[in-house]
Amino acid sequence: MKNSLESILFISLVLLGCVYRVQSNIFTSDFVVSLTNGCDNNCNGHGSCNANLTNCTCDSQYTGSSCEFLKPVLSNLAHFAYYKNIPAISIFGSNFLNNSQIFIGGVSCDSVIAPTSNIITCILPSEFFSQWNGSLTQDVSIQFNAIPYTSPVYTFKIFNTPTITSVLQNGEKIEFIGNSFIPTSFMAPTLGGVVLSCGASTNANIICDIPTDLPKRNSSIIVSTYLNSSIEIYPFIETISPNPIPTDRSKDITISGVGFTSLSGGETLKVIQGSLNILPNVSSISGTQIIFTPSGDIQNDKTITVNVVQTSTQNIYPSNTVDYTYLAPTVIVVTQNYPPNNNIFTITGDNFGNSLSLVQVLVTASQDNNIEMTILNVTQKHIVFQAPTNMRKGELNVYIDQQINVAGKILNLVPFVSSITPLPPTNGGLVTINGQYLYDAIVNFISTEHNQALSCTYNSTSNYPSEAYCTFLADCGNFSINAESQVSNGDENFIFESKYHEPVITSISPNSYKKSVNQTFTISGKNFDTRNLEITIYDQPCNVSGTVTFSEIICEYISDTDPETVENPVSISISVDSIVGSNNLLLNFEKPCPNNCSSNGQCNIADGKCTCNSSHTGDDCSTPVPTPTPTEDLSSASKLTIPIFTLLMSLFFISF
Repeated sequence: MKNSLESILFISLVLLGCVYRVQSNIFTSDFVVSLTNGCDNNCNGHGSCNANLTNCTCDSQYTGSSCEFLKPVLSNLAHFAYYKNIPAISIFGSNFLNNSQIFIGGVSCDSVIAPTSNIITCILPSEFFSQWNGSLTQDVSIQFNAIPYTSPVYTFKIFNTPTITSVLQNGEKIEFIGNSFIPTSFMAPTLGGVVLSCGASTNANIICDIPTDLPKRNSSIIVSTYLNSSIEIYPFIETISPNPIPTDRSKDITISGVGFTSLSGGETLKVIQGSLNILPNVSSISGTQIIFTPSGDIQNDKTITVNVVQTSTQNIYPSNTVDYTYLAPTVIVVTQNYPPNNNIFTITGDNFGNSLSLVQVLVTASQDNNIEMTILNVTQKHIVFQAPTNMRKGELNVYIDQQINVAGKILNLVPFVSSITPLPPTNGGLVTINGQYLYDAIVNFISTEHNQALSCTYNSTSNYPSEAYCTFLADCGNFSINAESQVSNGDENFIFESKYHEPVITSISPNSYKKSVNQTFTISGKNFDTRNLEITIYDQPCNVSGTVTFSEIICEYISDTDPETVENPVSISISVDSIVGSNNLLLNFEKPCPNNCSSNGQCNIADGKCTCNSSHTGDDCSTPVPTPTPTEDLSSASKLTIPIFTLLMSLFFISF
């Protein structure tokens, strides 16, 4: 039972709101009383101590065990662009302290710093951005560990509100331009009620595909709460296939793209190829594809455009313009006409078109020598051209509308020899070979004794016709000229048969011979040679008896032929290696005159007849010519005089 002192103390302690502690309720001399007040500094004037004097109940603006701290208040969050680099998030308010922890959307924000009591910052891990709807707010709270105190949950907008400044068609895409864009999944662009398929957005750009099935040519364009407008969609060509295209109509062309048709209908479509309007078959048109048959002519303007026309308004929606090219020409073979028109050539290949004006054929004879051909005719697979006079062999390049054949063909020229003037002398010398395409040819000389190329020069650049001035070897008989044109892909040649000049007989000494008399003749002329040499006089051999030179032969001859059977002059013939030359004007077989003309005249040995002196006559000039007497002369005179006198007298009397 408590004594009175203990009771009084207990009452006092309770009334004073103090806390006491005793070890025993038994009075001893060691009795100790400890007094504790739980409301320090009387709650700092910002609250009230509870009835047990154990803790403070703070005013609404304060916190802490003794209400010594103003409660931190969050007023705003500095929102930012979604696609900005990982930002330090700044929260504004008052009474901020370090040693705090910030939670945004349930995610702890790291590296918390309160540089002042009015701002606190932290860094939010970027991987959480993609989990948030950029258009919505997030819950934000701060735990102040130093107080301790946890703020209420605030709701703040984290990201800037997207702003769309423009929307436009960019080819096969619709492009939204602005700033502070958030992921497209949170913006949900639609065209005519159709949700667009979009790529990843950036801070200032969103690109979406134009739908395969376009709702309307002029459709509404809506982006969440950020845009409500309309846009006109034009057809757009992405590709054409094939490209390059053939120069004929052998393949249809496929145009791929978007916006060629709309579900609302009421449209017609034209393909513009160069200057031509082409109406594709309706069954060959879809929203993303057009199939049409191109023009069979090569167009100067090599572009393709698609025009969509609204039938009700006649408004035209043109597409972009796409360039195309034609397939490069291919050359398979080049053939050359035979003489005399071998300056005409035919190219066989493909993709030549049919326009003379768009075809160019060049032969590159050397680096600085491009020779242009004259085009005569063009079809899809053939080109006929005429070569100029200065034609040369070389690389053949065919240009069709400035498109060159992929690999140039080497054009060889078939040489042709028409004549050799003059025929070469047997001692050799300069000779002109006439023909065509000899300029670049090798002129080979072939005979029984030789087979080698001749040394030739040219005084003109003309190759059609052409003249080669060649130095011939000393030779005789027949020979061949093999004109050969060599190129890397094969040779062309022409063989011309000819002969050396025949022997020419200009004189023979003596110029007559007698029967049964051995006669040595010296025959002069040119083109004489010992090879297979044969000499005949009146079809009888004259045997060589001396040195044979180019211009002289000595031979022995005897004839037993009856002179009366021979007609002068007799023929002299010389054969050199079967090449024969003759003369029948120089040599006579002496024919005897009767009685040697009785020494009264001259004997013509060519025909064996006498030419008598004036005093003799007859076949052998043996008959003297009679001399008339004087009487006979007077009688003749009288006979002549009388008739004349009588005539004169008659005329006299008649006149009177």
